[in-house]
Amino acid sequence: MRWLGKTDQSNTEFLLDAIEKNLLKEAPEVQWAMNYTAGQIGKWQEEYRARCIAIGEETGLYKDEIVSKNCTPSYLPKFISIEVAKLKK
Repeated sequence: MRWLGKTDQSNTEFLLDAIEKNLLKEAPEVQWAMNYTAGQIGKWQEEYRARCIAIGEETGLYKDEIVSKNCTPSYLPKFISIEVAKLKK
């Protein structure tokens, strides 16, 4: 439900702890899902935004990803920044 903007989740701390601990150890498809989850948390839950951005900065996952024009990159600092800006429109 993270992608629907549900912010009343009781497991956010647990998810972020697991993501921080395991993100780089997982298979690529699992990394993508974990990264996406962190991105959605960072987008919708302002109190966790800095932590989610820090996960991206520390892991560097998707930092060098090349994306098509008008597409949102998966690198957490950029993803969160772009998605938060969309909310303010």
